[in-house]
Amino acid sequence: MKPNPKDFRVDALSKLRGEARYIRDERILGLWHGLTVRSPHPRARIISIDFDDAFNWQNVTVVTAQDVPNNYVAMIEKDMPVLAEKIVNYVGEPVALIAAPSPELAMEAREHLHVQYKPLPFIDDPLQAEQSDIKLYGSNNVFKEIRIERGDLDEAEKTADK
Repeated sequence: MKPNPKDFRVDALSKLRGEARYIRDERILGLWHGLTVRSPHPRARIISIDFDDAFNWQNVTVVTAQDVPNNYVAMIEKDMPVLAEKIVNYVGEPVALIAAPSPELAMEAREHLHVQYKPLPFIDDPLQAEQSDIKLYGSNNVFKEIRIERGDLDEAEKTADK
């Protein structure tokens, strides 16, 4: 049986041959390159964000929480800052954005931007989160509780593997 050409993706051959072009392949005149400075700590207070005076910042743009009006992303709750301002709550939380005319200059700028942190106690066990003194969400660290009832709960509990 011969394969039907209509069953193939229109871009399958170009991808298979390595000829497909992606947005990263495009060279757009004047396009700047960015990177994100992220927290290395699971929880810490941001003491300072320092710009090394030995570096020429003239061709680099750095954005911190102070530069972002209404610094939050509201997907479910208005609880997620675009950039951490005072405290980071997870490893990898964005602290600053760097943009420069080339990826190399952006990476070099990253080496000259110093974030000082004071590590804080953190929660790494979801079973202990409700009793923890560290409160990230409300009074019990439960972000969202949704009760779904369907069927006969008593019967389900009787027949469930225990």
